[in-house]
This record gives sequence, structure tokens and C-alpha cells, in this order.
Amino acid sequence: PVGSITLALQPPRTVTLLFGEHTALGNDIYAKLPDSPQIFILRDDIARLLNQSIEAYRSRDVWTFEPFRVVEMVVESPVSSYRMEQHDDRWRLVKPVEDVVDNAEASMLASRVRNLRSERLISDAPKPEELSGFGFDAPHVRVTLTFQDGRTKSLLVGNPTKEDSAQRYAQSSDEPAVHGVLQERLDQWLRPAQEFRSRSGLD
Repeated sequence: PVGSITLALQPPRTVTLLFGEHTALGNDIYAKLPDSPQIFILRDDIARLLNQSIEAYRSRDVWTFEPFRVVEMVVESPVSSYRMEQHDDRWRLVKPVEDVVDNAEASMLASRVRNLRSERLISDAPKPEELSGFGFDAPHVRVTLTFQDGRTKSLLVGNPTKEDSAQRYAQSSDEPAVHGVLQERLDQWLRPAQEFRSRSGLD
């Protein structure tokens, strides 16, 4: 066979499917079960799904959390730094100045931070000596989140990647993996702190 896929089913048993060559017409492929003489054809769209690299099945989430559980957001960067806190369902800017924050803006910011996507996996388990090369010792952006239960999570964004200057290296406290993330996504967070202040002052 050209390839195979094994499925684990319940109750504990497995099923293996063997793949053969492409059919004479189109990109469908021949397939069969190991213990059966019957040969059947898998459609092209199914064949393509089974022939993807492991990267296609990985989650593109850089980190995971529920934005509505965030009660503090700290963003530190040479571009823009600020700290927001939520009390009684109201967001306030604490640093660099104290002021009322537009609740909708703060909620949107938490969602954007959560929805940061990995454009490319750089390394599953980088060696400690590699981390400084990614720029994490003096990060371009450091985000620290505090949740309702007191837990914290952090995200480091470092240097532009070697392969694509539009992306930067990123690593969350969720896992050791290093990802490439788009700089344009980060620009949405690195706005001047005053842009998050409530226009009415009555929120």
C-alpha cells in the first residue's frame, strides 16, 4: 500500500484502511481493508483530507481562555504599555493614568488577545538556549492576564521571524511551543492607552 490510517473505536478495537494508487481517471484513490479482498474507491476530497500533514490538524490557538473571566490585562511594550482592571463589571484604566475605560473596547481587546492565531509552528519544544534568539529575554510585547479565580497567564512576543518579517515569535505560558504570529494582529493591542478611555466618562 501507498499508505494507511488506523482508527481507534469503542469498545476497544481498531480498524485499518489501506490506500493504493490513484485511479486512471481523476484523483480518486483505491483503498481496501487488510483482511478483505474487496477494493473500493475513495473520492478525491476524502483522499486529500487523509493526505494532509500533521500541521493541518493542529489547533491554531496560541493560547486558550474565556475572555469574560479576565479581570486584569497588562500589556507591556516599547510601543504602548497599560494596565486595565475590572471591578463590578466595569473596566478601568489603572496605568499609565487612572480613568474609566469603554467597556465594549475592553471586552473586544480581551477577545482579540484570546483569538491570536498561529500562522506557523516554529518549534514544539525549543531548547532553553534558543529562547534568547527568539527575543523573549527582551520581548516586543508581554501580555499578562489575571482571571476571576486568581490564576494568571502570560504571552511573550519577540523578534520578527527569520522566514517572514511580517510575523513575530510568540510563546504563551500554556505550553512551551513557539509560534509565528502576525504583527498586524498585535497592532490592534498596541494602541495608545487613551484610545481605550471612555468618551462619555459615565460607563
